[in-house]
Amino acid sequence: MEEKIQNIIKNSLKKTLGIEASDYEENLLTLLMNGGKSIVDLVYVFADLEEKFQLPITKVLKDRTYTVLSINGMTKAIIEEFGEYRLCTIE
Repeated sequence: MEEKIQNIIKNSLKKTLGIEASDYEENLLTLLMNGGKSIVDLVYVFADLEEKFQLPITKVLKDRTYTVLSINGMTKAIIEEFGEYRLCTIE
Protein backbone atom coordinates (compact mmCIF):
# COMPACT_ATOMS: atom_id res chain seq x y z
CA MET A 1 0.00 0.00 0.00
CA GLU A 2 2.77 2.46 0.93
CA GLU A 3 4.56 2.05 -2.39
CA LYS A 4 1.32 2.67 -4.27
CA ILE A 5 0.66 5.90 -2.36
CA GLN A 6 4.28 7.04 -2.78
CA ASN A 7 3.99 6.55 -6.54
CA ILE A 8 0.72 8.48 -6.66
CA ILE A 9 2.32 11.42 -4.82
CA LYS A 10 5.46 11.25 -6.99
CA ASN A 11 3.38 11.16 -10.18
CA SER A 12 1.25 14.06 -8.95
CA LEU A 13 4.35 16.20 -8.40
CA LYS A 14 5.52 15.37 -11.93
CA LYS A 15 2.11 15.92 -13.53
CA THR A 16 1.09 19.13 -11.77
CA LEU A 17 4.46 20.85 -11.31
CA GLY A 18 6.89 19.06 -13.60
CA ILE A 19 9.07 18.17 -10.62
CA GLU A 20 10.83 14.81 -10.47
CA ALA A 21 11.19 13.44 -6.93
CA SER A 22 13.79 10.78 -6.25
CA ASP A 23 14.41 11.17 -2.52
CA TYR A 24 11.20 10.29 -0.68
CA GLU A 25 12.52 11.88 2.52
CA GLU A 26 13.29 15.26 0.93
CA ASN A 27 11.12 18.10 2.16
CA LEU A 28 8.60 19.06 -0.51
CA LEU A 29 9.22 22.76 0.11
CA THR A 30 12.91 22.28 -0.70
CA LEU A 31 11.97 20.27 -3.77
CA LEU A 32 9.62 23.04 -4.91
CA MET A 33 12.15 25.81 -4.43
CA ASN A 34 14.90 23.84 -6.15
CA GLY A 35 12.48 23.35 -9.05
CA GLY A 36 11.77 27.07 -9.28
CA LYS A 37 8.28 26.75 -7.82
CA SER A 38 6.50 28.52 -4.98
CA ILE A 39 4.92 27.03 -1.86
CA VAL A 40 1.56 28.11 -3.31
CA ASP A 41 2.08 25.58 -6.11
CA LEU A 42 1.74 22.82 -3.53
CA VAL A 43 -2.00 23.57 -3.54
CA TYR A 44 -2.20 22.08 -7.05
CA VAL A 45 -0.57 18.88 -5.84
CA PHE A 46 -3.06 18.58 -2.98
CA ALA A 47 -5.97 19.27 -5.34
CA ASP A 48 -4.73 16.54 -7.68
CA LEU A 49 -4.27 14.09 -4.79
CA GLU A 50 -7.76 14.82 -3.46
CA GLU A 51 -9.16 14.06 -6.91
CA LYS A 52 -7.19 10.81 -7.20
CA PHE A 53 -7.94 9.55 -3.69
CA GLN A 54 -11.45 11.02 -3.50
CA LEU A 55 -10.58 12.00 0.08
CA PRO A 56 -9.83 15.35 1.78
CA ILE A 57 -6.05 14.83 1.67
CA THR A 58 -5.38 18.31 3.07
CA LYS A 59 -6.48 16.92 6.45
CA VAL A 60 -3.04 15.31 6.75
CA LEU A 61 -1.63 18.78 7.43
CA LYS A 62 -3.80 19.37 10.47
CA ASP A 63 -2.10 18.82 13.83
CA ARG A 64 1.07 17.43 12.24
CA THR A 65 4.61 18.76 12.04
CA TYR A 66 6.64 19.66 8.97
CA THR A 67 7.65 15.97 8.66
CA VAL A 68 4.46 15.36 6.73
CA LEU A 69 5.93 17.46 3.90
CA SER A 70 7.89 14.68 2.26
CA ILE A 71 6.65 11.82 0.12
CA ASN A 72 7.26 9.31 2.92
CA GLY A 73 5.81 11.63 5.57
CA MET A 74 2.72 12.32 3.53
CA THR A 75 2.29 8.61 2.76
CA LYS A 76 2.37 7.71 6.45
CA ALA A 77 0.01 10.55 7.33
CA ILE A 78 -2.47 9.52 4.62
CA ILE A 79 -2.51 5.93 5.89
CA GLU A 80 -2.82 7.12 9.49
CA GLU A 81 -5.59 9.59 8.68
CA PHE A 82 -7.70 7.45 6.37
CA GLY A 83 -6.72 3.87 7.13
CA GLU A 84 -5.70 1.22 4.67
CA TYR A 85 -9.28 -0.03 4.35
CA ARG A 86 -10.46 3.22 2.76
CA LEU A 87 -7.36 3.43 0.61
CA CYS A 88 -7.44 -0.10 -0.79
CA THR A 89 -9.81 0.93 -3.59
CA ILE A 90 -7.38 3.49 -5.02
CA GLU A 91 -6.33 2.64 -8.57
